[in-house]
Amino acid sequence: MGFRILKLRKTQNGSALIVSLLFLIVLTMLGLVGMQTTTMEEKMAGNTRDQYLAFQSAESGLRDAELFLENVVTTAAFNGTNGLYSADDAEPNYFSDSPWTNARLGNAVAGTAERPRFIIQHIVDIEDNSKRSLNIGGYGKRNTGDITAFRITVRGTGGSDTAHVYLQSHYGRRL
Repeated sequence: MGFRILKLRKTQNGSALIVSLLFLIVLTMLGLVGMQTTTMEEKMAGNTRDQYLAFQSAESGLRDAELFLENVVTTAAFNGTNGLYSADDAEPNYFSDSPWTNARLGNAVAGTAERPRFIIQHIVDIEDNSKRSLNIGGYGKRNTGDITAFRITVRGTGGSDTAHVYLQSHYGRRL
């Protein structure tokens, strides 16, 4: 008995290489999509944080404006300058930058690009009337005297100077 040498024919044509390359391309595409999604989510989280900072800054500016009004003795300074407007002054366009250049500055808020700014407009003086009160629903002590009403508009800025929040409030007090 002799040994028989079998010659095996090579039947591979590189199909394993093609399949593995296709598999690598699919994995690469999945990785790229995952990176883009993560980048987009990070930008959204940063923008949300920026918006929250701007809101907190505007809230702080609103409190600063109310504190300013608590120290006002007369409405003579409400003449259209330094962020103080009278009832006769035209209401500014709050969404443009021009009225904010002369607006009053509030206290700085940590992490924001700039201090909050506020504009106060003297709206009206309401004469004393025993049926009117500054209290909501008549709760608490009823004060007497003329009521001076103001409109406060505040612009708060977030961590970047592109995020702005505008708040508006009405404030009344007896001078």
